[in-house]
Amino acid sequence: MVMDWIRLRRCIFLVILVAVAFSASVSAQVLERESERKSEALKESRERPRSAK
Repeated sequence: MVMDWIRLRRCIFLVILVAVAFSASVSAQVLERESERKSEALKESRERPRSAK
């Protein structure tokens, strides 16, 4: 009975750990995409006045 409780706690801990790692990687990907979009938007806004002239 005690071993089952320890195994259950370990399993729950591992599941939470995997979930946190997965959410961290997803949020890192989202932040990277947003920074790429912002840098592209800045490049476009800088190039537009030059091409207009």
